[in-house]
Amino acid sequence: MFLRGEMLPKMKITMYNGVPAMFMNGKPKEGVALWVNQNSDDIFYKHLADIGLDITLFTFGPHTWFLPLNESWQSYDKFDFFPLDEMFERYVSLNPKTFFIPRIYIYPPQWWIDENPDQLRMTDDGKTYVCTEEDYFEGKKVPCISSLKWREDTKKYLAALVKHCSKSKFANRMLGYAISYENTEEWFYWGGDKIEYNPCHLEAFKNWLKNKYKNNVILKKAWKNKDITFDAVKIPSTNERRNPQAGDFFSPETQMAIIDFYRFHHHQIADTIDYFSAVVKKASGNRSLVLIFYGYSLQPTPRGQLESGHYALGELLSSKNVDMLCSPTSYTGRELGTGFSIFMAPQMSVKLNKKLWWDENDMRTHTDFPGNSDNWKTKTLKDTISMQWRQVGNEICNGAACWWMDQTGGWFEDPELLPIMKKMDEISKKSTHCDRSSVAEIAVIIDEQSVFIRGKNAMPLSSDDIVPLGHIGSPIDFILLSDLEKAKPYKLYYFKYCYRINKKILMMLKRIVKKNNNFVVWLDKPGIFDEDNNILDEKNMELMTGLKIGEERRAFKDWTSILIHRSQSPEWFRNVCKEAGVHIYLDTGDIVYANKSFVCAHFNEGGQKQLSFPETKKVFDITQNIGIVPNNKKLVIETEPLATSLLSLSDKVSK
Repeated sequence: MFLRGEMLPKMKITMYNGVPAMFMNGKPKEGVALWVNQNSDDIFYKHLADIGLDITLFTFGPHTWFLPLNESWQSYDKFDFFPLDEMFERYVSLNPKTFFIPRIYIYPPQWWIDENPDQLRMTDDGKTYVCTEEDYFEGKKVPCISSLKWREDTKKYLAALVKHCSKSKFANRMLGYAISYENTEEWFYWGGDKIEYNPCHLEAFKNWLKNKYKNNVILKKAWKNKDITFDAVKIPSTNERRNPQAGDFFSPETQMAIIDFYRFHHHQIADTIDYFSAVVKKASGNRSLVLIFYGYSLQPTPRGQLESGHYALGELLSSKNVDMLCSPTSYTGRELGTGFSIFMAPQMSVKLNKKLWWDENDMRTHTDFPGNSDNWKTKTLKDTISMQWRQVGNEICNGAACWWMDQTGGWFEDPELLPIMKKMDEISKKSTHCDRSSVAEIAVIIDEQSVFIRGKNAMPLSSDDIVPLGHIGSPIDFILLSDLEKAKPYKLYYFKYCYRINKKILMMLKRIVKKNNNFVVWLDKPGIFDEDNNILDEKNMELMTGLKIGEERRAFKDWTSILIHRSQSPEWFRNVCKEAGVHIYLDTGDIVYANKSFVCAHFNEGGQKQLSFPETKKVFDITQNIGIVPNNKKLVIETEPLATSLLSLSDKVSK
């Protein structure tokens, strides 16, 4: 029943059926939504609302990168939120049962930029940075991320906005706020390696170093520089940042200043997010949720991973002020058949830290409307339906919330598609009340701290070669190295991007990974950097892998270690998985997502496909609307090319 009155809901993220979920006033609230472009025709929104989507997202702020200006932030202490109320009124009139999670873009108005030239982003020659086409904000000057004045002024605006919404006639519809900033609203640094050289960023860097090293003696030892002091610290130049001195790696002998700068540089994005998230929490009386785009270690990013600012996810996941994280579906692997729909961040780490992941489903469709075009555009209604079922299956099996993004309007405007989307919405909501615990026996490990020791052009990236892993035929959990101790046991561990070791990591590996006859696969140069002693040496790799230089595989008493120098084929990984005792659902090179209540399979070629289940259970084929009983844990499906099957193993979803 729709909440009546003007009371602000009490929102919370709580573990529910094995994964984090939204709770509103003590009851679960399904996370299925739509994002609307304010410039698009209302009929498109109305048609999507009519299929049952009852959470609306839209972008609002004093300035956005794609919408007209509004005058909500008029001066330092004067705000007018009538334009925001107009938007609420507009969408409530079209969708009377809707709730809201507005996306608040906190780039300041032009008058603030003009009045605060000393608070703007700078290049290493002391000039104000001007955004380029690559920043999707061409010609704009932007605040320095470490500007305390920008923080304080924006805090006033954001707090006033949240308080206004919390007391307005729309208060009972407010679930939370998405706070967005930087490149494409997704918290990638504008400017890449050409920034941040404003003195306030240097001051913040010095304070970060003082907190890390405590005194000049420890700093000198860590940087191996007898002349360095906190007062003498400078931000490494753009040229220095572009030139690692140890091959693909920054040299710990001569470039610790660069390594530490990048540690700080990424921290500063996370710290800024946490700062503004705390503003929302306080202004809403801790009743509203906070949603953030962040943590894209599984997706190539603008300006590259080293300059992105996105590799402090572990820090953000520990924040009490951030409740939910999100990204668009990865732009790598969107194609039907040979692709692999994944989220941009390690989804299991998000769940282990009791945060809810939202998937922004901006998959292009077959309809012919402006903006609905690129290499991933589907050609037919049939392809769109398969693409959308694959996406919904990924979201359900990974316990994610989702919103359909009608980015420029009309992307879903097909009378034959909308009824199927209505079914997808219904199934997604029902799935919230089923056990969605992970059944993955494969863990792919990413160490985000390893990014800071590798040069801008170093390969492989943490996001490279993810798609082939999706074709092993068994579900995968992607996890940060820092969260491995929190995770359940796996049979195969793939350390895909892990270049550093320390005593704590080595002890954890011995305690968690190197036992139970597990198979452990290492890529490239695992553990080459000894973080405790700041030493880069290939001999360090043996401490992590147990393998001597030149050795590629060894079976120990309780585990097997395998070193690969480049990513391998799905067939290679599948064979190793079989050795490790991993259950293979599909042996055909097709995609599988699964949890305790659902299995989703996406097929490249047509024909008979045999799905293998860990145990015999009655299966309901949601996409075909039929019940099936597997024969001896086997289910044969006759499929067309590029088709998707979403199967329910739960009695709660039978139609």
